[in-house]
Amino acid sequence: MRQMQPDSKASQVMNVLREGPSTTSEIVAELGWNHRNVNTHLSNLFLRKKITRTPFPTGTKKVAYLWELPP
Repeated sequence: MRQMQPDSKASQVMNVLREGPSTTSEIVAELGWNHRNVNTHLSNLFLRKKITRTPFPTGTKKVAYLWELPP
């Protein structure tokens, strides 16, 4: 399996999640990237089973997720 480079954007997302579960908006704020860029990396990490997601209530019809590292 291909390893991530320590300075890659995916690794930076993983580093944020090592601090604890986060919403997409929290990761955007932490990294200073745009929402679309963060979403792309989260989706790829999720598909590769590097992270998990749990639906997060927003009070609207829009679905949000709480992202975290697997146990």
